[in-house]
Amino acid sequence: MTEPLYKPTTVPLPVVIGVTGHCNIDSDSADAVRCKVAALLACLKARFGDSLYVMTGLADGADQLVHLEAKRLEIHRIAVLPLNHDRYVQEIADRTSFDECWHDEDLLRLELPSPESAGSDGDAHYLDRHYEQLGAFLVSRSHLLLALWEGPERQAGANRGRPKGGTADVLHMRFDVHRAIEAYGDSHLFAGCDSRLDVAHADPVLQIVTPREGSAERGFSTYAGECHILHDWTGFNTTRIIATDGLMKALGDKATHAFTQICNLNNCIRHFKSDQKKLFEKHVANRETPSLSDSPNKHLALLKSLQAETDVAAAMYQRRLIGQLSGVPLKEIPDRFEAAQNDGTPLPWPGVLTVFGLIIPMSVLSIELWFHLHLSLMFLALYLILIFGMFGFYERVMKKNSWQDRFQDYRALAEALRVQLYWAVAAMPIAASDNYLQKQAGELGWIQFALRGPAIWAAALALELKTPRHEDVQRGWIENQIEFFSGTEKKPGKAKQNEDAANRNKNIAFGCFGTGMVIIAVLFVVEEGRALFDDRSGCLWVVLHFIDELHEYLEVFAIVLSAIAASVTVSTNIRAYRAHAHNYTQMGEIFARARGSAALIPHADVSTFQKLMRDLGREALSENAEWLMDHRDREVEPSP
Repeated sequence: MTEPLYKPTTVPLPVVIGVTGHCNIDSDSADAVRCKVAALLACLKARFGDSLYVMTGLADGADQLVHLEAKRLEIHRIAVLPLNHDRYVQEIADRTSFDECWHDEDLLRLELPSPESAGSDGDAHYLDRHYEQLGAFLVSRSHLLLALWEGPERQAGANRGRPKGGTADVLHMRFDVHRAIEAYGDSHLFAGCDSRLDVAHADPVLQIVTPREGSAERGFSTYAGECHILHDWTGFNTTRIIATDGLMKALGDKATHAFTQICNLNNCIRHFKSDQKKLFEKHVANRETPSLSDSPNKHLALLKSLQAETDVAAAMYQRRLIGQLSGVPLKEIPDRFEAAQNDGTPLPWPGVLTVFGLIIPMSVLSIELWFHLHLSLMFLALYLILIFGMFGFYERVMKKNSWQDRFQDYRALAEALRVQLYWAVAAMPIAASDNYLQKQAGELGWIQFALRGPAIWAAALALELKTPRHEDVQRGWIENQIEFFSGTEKKPGKAKQNEDAANRNKNIAFGCFGTGMVIIAVLFVVEEGRALFDDRSGCLWVVLHFIDELHEYLEVFAIVLSAIAASVTVSTNIRAYRAHAHNYTQMGEIFARARGSAALIPHADVSTFQKLMRDLGREALSENAEWLMDHRDREVEPSP
């Protein structure tokens, strides 16, 4: 494998504040608006730290004002131009401020492609269609939309329209799915996003009252700098924010939950230990893109880092919860430890589920030794310690820190980021967040929400590449997933591993249960057979008598074997080996069909190849979402 020309570093999952607002801010109100913008951005930075980004179109007025305040506060900036730079600057009045913003060193720059319906420069709807596309991009890729807006009740003239791409129209897109779908039109950024069932924004909007030029004459400037949370596009259903420290609560439960989950993941990433960082570097190296290795791309590096670190975070909680030895044959366990030591990655751990599975028969053994054999009270104490310790650990550690939810959510997010990464490498600027099915939006709402940020860098990479990197997609994604699901000649895939694990555990459970039943049957025969022998000196009578002397011990042993069988069966059901084997087999077949189809598509037929990759990505997103929701019903928890 080619050595990377850069050393991968972890990066936080982005939190993006999109900006829309008036170009002609009232001069008497500008200072009040600027002070409120600064206060809100400072509050958001204190909450999100270096994961915070401000995204604007760098238009005159509101965009440039917010951008410069973000720069002053050392918040990361993103500039998204609705047209190519040379054409767009012709529409800018304040070129000095624009140039200062555009040549900002800490800036992610995007120039959006032209929608087909825009026509040619000079057509009546040319600029409107580009501004409309920019508005749709801001709406669908930002986590929080900041509107420097006068508001409908303060606009002069009751019949003022909503120009396409204007502030009121952008807010309309944010709250109205039908308007958003209409705005997507024939944009390459939203290819295939034409279902009114799959798209739902309706996220709260943060408004700073920003009067237009001349508003002072109408008495509106006295409201300048007021802060509201808008709950519909009309602007009449609002919640006023008096103090900035109450902002997050005012956003509502759904948004607050999503932001909390993003912050939790970022905190986990920031506190990776040395062995987890080693595993992160290994995961980055496995995301092969050889055709891009000669000229490292910052967008590609960020997408790889986000996917790999989320994968490591999921592995960290998987290791705690169900372990990394799940379904591994005993003879292979020493090799796993040796490989981990050689790589410097975390050593395999059996997981809490395995520990719980062992505690059950151990606790049964303890109580049986005390109750049936009348041994020391130490065994009763051991029973109580095991049972109450298990439940206490579950309540105070596992449940409190959401181990299971975090493992499953991070795994689903990592797989969605994998799809997003290779869509970008296929030169597709579409977003994974726009391709989650509506039935998954509730269960996976925060994940769909979190994916909006990475989609911006994916679009930047796709637009920069212009043409798909076929070999990178086929080797790094399709072949990799075939090996993962179906395996190779030397190493079985997940489908075979899960099927073998299910059969192995089934044999163990039946073996333990069957042995216990044989012991019970023998004890019954002995109990009934002793009465048939008058001659108490015969060898058979001696054997029966000896077994009878061990009656209580054998009975305890049979009960413990039954407990082991039950524990193994429950553990197998929670791990869902057979269900996973079936799903993994299907996904392996889907990726294999994709490999065959991709091989038949000429490199010049870009649209057909990209449509295939989009369909494949949606299948992967759907499969992973079903995996997560299936696990939601199989909670890892202690049993009495």
